[in-house]
Amino acid sequence: MMVRITGPCLAALVSIAPLSSAAAQTVCELECSRNAIPFSGCADTKAKEKFKTALVVRIAEIGRGEYCKDRVAVDVLRSSVDAFPSRVNIDFDPCDEWTVQIGDIVNVYVWQRPGPNTGAYALAPCPRAR
Repeated sequence: MMVRITGPCLAALVSIAPLSSAAAQTVCELECSRNAIPFSGCADTKAKEKFKTALVVRIAEIGRGEYCKDRVAVDVLRSSVDAFPSRVNIDFDPCDEWTVQIGDIVNVYVWQRPGPNTGAYALAPCPRAR
């Protein structure tokens, strides 16, 4: 389906496009469920998961990522794929309670490719026990 933008509509869009940098900043106001499940890592990284990479990592830094996500910088100790970077950022939902501290060694899965805008990998769910 194609949408045609006419003159008055186009003028309105152009007038709101140049927002000031203060107005363009992301405001993170999230309401999380009371039943958030604490996450301390996956049981192991032996399962092969389509579109996921299994990692054993050491937490190096904990901070804030882009788009209201929380972020950890990790040193990769072991990976299920060859030639994986030795240090990566992993973004995760701020409503997830990932209970890690700097220096912890954790088993995790990340989605196969880093985000195109952030360069960070996204935390993926652990495989279900079979």
